[in-house]
Amino acid sequence: MKSLFQDARLHGWRAALLNGTDLRHVGRLEGFALRLLFAIVVWRSLEFYPAYPSLPKPVGLAAWPALWQTLGWDLTRLADPAVWSQCLLAARLLLTCYVLGVALPVALPLLALLHIAIRTLNNSQGAAHHGFQMVSLALLTQTLVVWFLAARRSLARARSQPPPPWAAPGNWTWLWLYTIAIAAATYVVSVCSKWDESSGQWLKNSPYVATEIVKTHRQNFYNNLDPAFIQGVPPATAPATSDPATNRYRHPIPPSADWLSRHPDLARVMFGAGFFLELLACLAVLDRRAALAIGLGLVTLHGSIEWLMELSFPFNERTVGVFFVNAVGWLILMLRDPAWWPSRRLWAGSFLAASALLAAHLATARGDTPLAHFLDLCQHPAAVVPELFAWPAALKWSWVLLTQTVLLAALALSVASLRPQRPAPPTLP
Repeated sequence: MKSLFQDARLHGWRAALLNGTDLRHVGRLEGFALRLLFAIVVWRSLEFYPAYPSLPKPVGLAAWPALWQTLGWDLTRLADPAVWSQCLLAARLLLTCYVLGVALPVALPLLALLHIAIRTLNNSQGAAHHGFQMVSLALLTQTLVVWFLAARRSLARARSQPPPPWAAPGNWTWLWLYTIAIAAATYVVSVCSKWDESSGQWLKNSPYVATEIVKTHRQNFYNNLDPAFIQGVPPATAPATSDPATNRYRHPIPPSADWLSRHPDLARVMFGAGFFLELLACLAVLDRRAALAIGLGLVTLHGSIEWLMELSFPFNERTVGVFFVNAVGWLILMLRDPAWWPSRRLWAGSFLAASALLAAHLATARGDTPLAHFLDLCQHPAAVVPELFAWPAALKWSWVLLTQTVLLAALALSVASLRPQRPAPPTLP
């Protein structure tokens, strides 16, 4: 805070807030926006409260009973509503410190410990759920980096020297870069596990994902008894003389599963694209252009998986939306650097394209056609952040339109920046 006011007195508030943001760095205002949005993601993830009174299959921290005996505590105490309400009260205070950027060496480890502890309780029931791991890993990574930064700044003070630029107050590049790195690592690990578990045959066997689609739809039906999950087409392999009351062919299968089974080569192309997107996710650390392209791909990948398999990973999507896609960061870069400010023509084209996509999406939203799902995926990256809030429809779609306009302009500018610049023609004597 002190350095912020000093810079504001010397250079003005605009420069103090916007300076530091470029293609590979994050300044004060963007750092604040990232912390604010990620704090909301963390808070929403803490609202999923697994009130389990026992640990039948302890994993992670729960697998160290000697530690908990020494501490005189047990993870099952988190299942007590009174204890958990106190934890949430503490989380509000810690997240406030996180957003303001104060006391991070204390606030971040406590947030990471709380998040890991409650998810450990959930995963110790015999059925692990990995839909929250990216948030836990992001908090843990930020904790380790902020401890290192605190140590480096303390060393600089002890030597009566200024800290190095990467550790200077107001430079929040570490928050953006290391969170992207650990999130990208989860996708690379996913690729490695697919390759290892399939003995290198994952791409070849990817058309069999059709069976997984059928399985998840059937599971959702038996969990909720919602007939929507057993609508579709009759299985192509159903025997002509089967008893509909007892055999496994009595329910239709989703059209997407039927299509994949009938077009195995196209299925390999589709799933192969997702496979290599995850493999190359680590390239997002290069700069915000790479992060934007890969982030849009990953959010769209999650939206496709949710459509095909009824498997959603909302907190992975939201973390990627905040740090990879980072529409707020792009807008700050445009405001700070005239070289990245879109022309009136580009703003108008982006707005018209975003408006057309949104209008087409709203017109087809109630349909269950490939076009409707495609248009939904086009809005998906821009809607990741608004979905964190219970906003009225008008406010939500206005925000989506604004975000979509910024993202389309950012994509156009990113592509233009990669084109080789033509040398200036020689001047005549």
